[in-house]
Amino acid sequence: MELFIVWLFAGLLAVMIFLPMIANKLERPFLADFAYLAFMPFCHQIPERSFNLLGTKLAVCARCLGIYLGIFLGTGFFLLTQIPPARLILIPIFLMLLDGLLNA
Repeated sequence: MELFIVWLFAGLLAVMIFLPMIANKLERPFLADFAYLAFMPFCHQIPERSFNLLGTKLAVCARCLGIYLGIFLGTGFFLLTQIPPARLILIPIFLMLLDGLLNA
């Protein structure tokens, strides 16, 4: 059950990453501003390091996009395969922390 909640939260974050693109299509710029502001404390959002889809910069850089989508897909994988994630998840978490500390 806890893993399912993590998966839902990661899915919400994944949708928020693409919210600026959706907001651009719906002509609701305040939604894009909300997404950029929500991820600002966690991502540098440098335009040169961010993907552009349909002429709109995503809410996070390419590295953070990989992290968030990896969490979403990884927890979905664990939910489908029923492999206990406790031990397997420690290695990626350690590598992400190391990457974040070295790039800070």
